[in-house]
Amino acid sequence: MNIARRLASLTVVVGAAALGLSGCSVIDEIMADDTEPCGNAFAMCSQPWTPTPTQPSAPPSEEACTGISADEALEIALEEMPPPFEDESMSDVVWSADHADLDGYTECAALSYLIVPIEQGTGSSPVQVVFFHGDDYAGTATEPAMGFWPAVEQTDEDTVSVTWRYPEDGDSNANPSGEATSAFSWNDESGEVERDGDLPPYATER
Repeated sequence: MNIARRLASLTVVVGAAALGLSGCSVIDEIMADDTEPCGNAFAMCSQPWTPTPTQPSAPPSEEACTGISADEALEIALEEMPPPFEDESMSDVVWSADHADLDGYTECAALSYLIVPIEQGTGSSPVQVVFFHGDDYAGTATEPAMGFWPAVEQTDEDTVSVTWRYPEDGDSNANPSGEATSAFSWNDESGEVERDGDLPPYATER
């Protein structure tokens, strides 16, 4: 734009402002090649104007898992678990922290587990499977605890399979032939562990 045209344009702007009209829109049209929109009729801008992009709002984050260790999870479980025997005469029998299997625990997982036996137990003594949802204690597999060490497997991120052995009629405690398998899954909607499958005949729902 040459100087003569620029001066002529500014004269129009000043005249428009004197008449009470908006000068900014006129300047914007005239100076679109090298100015940005003005805050008033006489503001001259030296840099091209570009709109500031709007950043999308971040979705609300879920409550973070604190990532407690397996040993810390075991401490929580020992405080929460029912005793090995309901009979008060067996109240001196306690769960064993030293012999618990912690390999099934995974911090922040939808469902993971610990296997906890009793102190000074035998092959047929009670053993309990304890579930965790993330860092939260989610209960035991059965009530009461079942005898014999179970076979436990993490089948996917939120499902654990448990197979118990139990003596059938005529079996000795050293060689039980009965088996029962259940799959335990975490349900986000109910906020609970759900079971599907079979239990040993003397077990009850937890």
